[in-house]
Amino acid sequence: MKTLLVFLMILFPSKHIDHISIEFISEQPSIFHNYANDNFLQTVTLQSGNIVKLSIKNFGYIDIDLNFRISLDKDYVKKLSNEERKTVEALFHNTISLKSYLQNISWYVKDNISYKENSIFKRPEEVLIHKEANCIGYSALVREMLNSIGINSKYVKGFFLKKKDEKDFIPVPHRWLEISLPSGESFFYDPQYQGFTANYIVMDGNISFTEIKKFLIHLIERKKKFIN
Repeated sequence: MKTLLVFLMILFPSKHIDHISIEFISEQPSIFHNYANDNFLQTVTLQSGNIVKLSIKNFGYIDIDLNFRISLDKDYVKKLSNEERKTVEALFHNTISLKSYLQNISWYVKDNISYKENSIFKRPEEVLIHKEANCIGYSALVREMLNSIGINSKYVKGFFLKKKDEKDFIPVPHRWLEISLPSGESFFYDPQYQGFTANYIVMDGNISFTEIKKFLIHLIERKKKFIN
């Protein structure tokens, strides 16, 4: 229920900013770079001794209208497998806005797909049939659902910051989506956790996780700013 509420905070204004400042030592500091969209801002400062400092802001609301009408891309849907087409049509049924379609996707994923770290099922059809996925499978499935209504998205690679103790995080290799709207706005959405927070680091998408050496993240400061 908690993850669903986090996602709904994206869909419905909650008006707060989550801001964390972190630092870590990396033997590959160049794989981290500045990144910004309409609900996320990552600022990178490289210092001597391979120390990387990051300022990460997640905007707990998006001042974007998601109530615009959507329609199925019938030509695209025709090319889907029977399982994919049946699921997309069920989620789209009686839906007129992107907001309600995203809600339906979120509820469906939460209730029907189980997380398995080493899942071999990566393609949307496989995920729907076997009802399990890791972050790759989750993202591929939701991207297919968005493609079916003509909404563009792309894969993002980085780390989810898993809390170790009060001052340290363990960076967990992770993938999620950036959704782009026809109006030009874009925002992050994580299908696995069904939302987004400041606990993410974006990295160079061309680098394989197997090439990255382990590092531990130290929390400098965390602040929440509420906007009236």
